[in-house]
Amino acid sequence: MIEPTGRTFICSVTFIDIVRYSEASIAQQMAMKARLNRAIAQAVDAVAESERIILDTGDGAAICFLGDPEDALFAATAINRSAGDPADGPRLLMRIGLNLGPIKLVVDLNGRTNVVGDGINVAQRIMSFADEGEILVSRSYYEVVARLTEGNERLFQYLGVRRDKHIREHQLYAFSMHGEAPRETGEAFPALELAVAPGAAPSPTAPDDAGPAPAGAPALAPDVLQDEERRLARHIGPLARIMVGRLAPTAATVGELRRGLAELITDPADRSAYLAAPGLDQAPELEATAAAPAATPRRDDLPLALDDDERAAIEHQLAHAIGPLARILVRKALAGAADRAALYEALAGHIRSEGDRAAFLAAVRRLG
Repeated sequence: MIEPTGRTFICSVTFIDIVRYSEASIAQQMAMKARLNRAIAQAVDAVAESERIILDTGDGAAICFLGDPEDALFAATAINRSAGDPADGPRLLMRIGLNLGPIKLVVDLNGRTNVVGDGINVAQRIMSFADEGEILVSRSYYEVVARLTEGNERLFQYLGVRRDKHIREHQLYAFSMHGEAPRETGEAFPALELAVAPGAAPSPTAPDDAGPAPAGAPALAPDVLQDEERRLARHIGPLARIMVGRLAPTAATVGELRRGLAELITDPADRSAYLAAPGLDQAPELEATAAAPAATPRRDDLPLALDDDERAAIEHQLAHAIGPLARILVRKALAGAADRAALYEALAGHIRSEGDRAAFLAAVRRLG
């Protein structure tokens, strides 16, 4: 739980507005808010409570992320997708704006934590420029996220400068979902195409930031990776390309890659559908794995056991360097690490920057 201290934070803000909320009946408004609340709860489940603040804005919500800036984009896409699923009732239309800027934590008249500052104010202004179902981001947010991972800049399209009612100018960028054809109310979300720069051909390979494959791990074929990107994009949107590129170098088989990617899908039914999709090259491998008799592990073969607090602390440190995939990589590394030193070295291998790698190792070694 975040204690309001009057401190100023630089954070990422996801501001959500339910379209035509004020025109709905009270019963409809209650149903809209309940659906939005469920979507938000699922979207931020993997973010520690100490790194997020959720505010009810009446006709929507604002979520402040104090940690990884990419968390705000993940949440925005997940909420937009979940609230648009016709299986859960009439499609909920929303406008979403993202901004990175300063906020200050305060206590409101009811004694609850609230947020003030330019960070949340600009997020609301950016949201006000969005169309139904659209995600817009500010220049400050774009500048940071576009440089976190190579390929991120291709997820956005520059729209130009707009002025708000206070005559303040804002440079706007549309998330790649902006390019989709308008959808009718109640229509299911179509499969999302992979985002590419205007005029560029889609690349069948993983992004450059994927890095070299680990020693001894066979490189997965480009067409296999492209197939996984397309399947995953139906569930998490255009970020699928980056996620496949990040996880592919750590996967020895297609089945291992798919099981790791499945962790990014919040809805259990969608996750099962992704894992069970027909026509996958890895099906024989999965069947062979299931049919093989389980070997009785020796005592020194047992996976390293960490308590929840220590594992969460390691995930937190790794997330500073590589983003939301930290939780998946820690879980995978724990299964094969004989001790903490081996675990730390295995995780550090996923960090490209030498300085970030050294900082991660110094931080986690202090935990033990």
